[in-house]
Amino acid sequence: MHTRILDPYGLVHWKSKWYTVGYCHLRGEIRSFRVDRMSDIRCTVDSFVRPEPFSAREFLLEGLLAEQGSDNNPHGVSVHIQGVPQAIDDLCQHWLLGHALQERTADHAVFRLDELTLYTQVAYYLLSFGGRIRIMEPEELKLGMIDITESLLKYYQSQ
Repeated sequence: MHTRILDPYGLVHWKSKWYTVGYCHLRGEIRSFRVDRMSDIRCTVDSFVRPEPFSAREFLLEGLLAEQGSDNNPHGVSVHIQGVPQAIDDLCQHWLLGHALQERTADHAVFRLDELTLYTQVAYYLLSFGGRIRIMEPEELKLGMIDITESLLKYYQSQ
């Protein structure tokens, strides 16, 4: 356990956990810490100024999702999506997909994602766009979307 002095720049809730992001005097850099792992917190008389413009949320997500959009990720899958401009905008601004964006036009976007995230989270999110988007590649994602849709259809038909 380390004793640290932290200038807290923000508090972020992500995946049912709270994180604080700020300048860590022990490490001499901006860091993020899970709040539930902190103990014996005390206020100091010292003051600080948060850098302008700084987003604790963006800093945290960049750190947590750094591998997602990396060209160096050997397990990355290239995902090509075509759709109406508003749907493409929404995809590119999503907290998970925005970090994985590789290229984009008004009606087309290419993301690079790890397989686990793609098939366990992204596939379900993409369903919410209905006919406003079309998966161009990979073929496995199209087949996965068909399986999910058929499973939902069977479930609701049996009700």
